[in-house]
Amino acid sequence: MADSRIRVGIVDDHPIFLQGMASVVDEAEDLALVGSAPSVYELDAVVDADHVDLVVLDLNLPTEPRGPDAIRHYLARDTRALVVSSEDQRGPVMAMIRAGAGGYLTKMANTDEIRAAIRAVYAGTLALTPTLAAFLIDETRNGGPALTARECEVLECVAEGDKDSEIAERLFIAKKTVQSHLENIRTKLGLDNRAKLVRFAIDQGLVDPRIHGR
Repeated sequence: MADSRIRVGIVDDHPIFLQGMASVVDEAEDLALVGSAPSVYELDAVVDADHVDLVVLDLNLPTEPRGPDAIRHYLARDTRALVVSSEDQRGPVMAMIRAGAGGYLTKMANTDEIRAAIRAVYAGTLALTPTLAAFLIDETRNGGPALTARECEVLECVAEGDKDSEIAERLFIAKKTVQSHLENIRTKLGLDNRAKLVRFAIDQGLVDPRIHGR
């Protein structure tokens, strides 16, 4: 029987994080750890490119290729990339997304968030924390007002089909607060109804379009 698990490689020069990430992958039934190394070329030396579906890598690697060059290195091999880094500033995040990274998490992400991001990136959906998603939305709006992290969370819930009351329950906030956030989101994005917000979220890769049968 063919192995249907997502084949994951890991690149990080911090031994403790490398070991921890390996456990995150290895202990998930639908993920398969195929190799780990402190640099891109060292991973290449131990794992054939054809045997890796997705690579989880740090931003600030000590040797080349690093940063956007590392992302392009894997894209050229038809391998998706998820960045997990301690760096959370707009410039580095956007540089990696523009280079083709399928997702970007900070090292504050927990086990479930990392596994969910791996699955999302493998499926072709952009995986970002709400704070980092705000960078992307702000960039898209060409310098317009940026959404806050909470507004991004509300937008993602809307795009996934949640009603105001469901969003309130999911985010542990009042329904009136949800409605206030939605009004702010519509104003900032210049979108006057829920359908347009959903379309925007899909177009920006903030939600899997398959949820809506696209």
